[in-house]
Amino acid sequence: MGGAAAIGAGLRRRAVSTRPQFGALLSDSGVTFHLWAPAAREVSLVLDRKTAMPKDGEWFVLHVPQARAGTRYRFNIDNEIDIPDPASHFQPDDVHGPSEVIDHGYSWQCNDWKGRPWQEAVFSETHVGTFTREGTFRAMIDRLDHLAETCLAFWAIFVSSWSSCSISSTTPAP
Repeated sequence: MGGAAAIGAGLRRRAVSTRPQFGALLSDSGVTFHLWAPAAREVSLVLDRKTAMPKDGEWFVLHVPQARAGTRYRFNIDNEIDIPDPASHFQPDDVHGPSEVIDHGYSWQCNDWKGRPWQEAVFSETHVGTFTREGTFRAMIDRLDHLAETCLAFWAIFVSSWSSCSISSTTPAP
């Protein structure tokens, strides 16, 4: 028998992990910041001041015990440019502003909830720029009741954000 079943779990015989390996990883002992920057000579973590990050192969890694959820940070590359974390889970100001450490822990209140059966699931992918005439998240909020009435389930998924983006449509929203 060939294929993945013969190899077992993993990719190229390496174990597959659901644990994030890069970005800002929050733990009880602080935050470990990871940045993959193979072409960089040096990288610093920028909090209230710059702190050099040790290089480990193509990665720069630094553990900061006093960092917590809500800590805002950037990376400085080769003393030339400050960038947000490319693996950021939250950009509170915009894509060019500092990244923010997020606590992904959540204590679920309804442990026995199993979701809806797949045969009842309906997905609605909605583009903010064309869903309303205004093309904004604020205008979309006013139409969420319409989505709730026409779908059995609705999830708002924010794939990315842009800092200066104008969206136009040849087909205006209703």
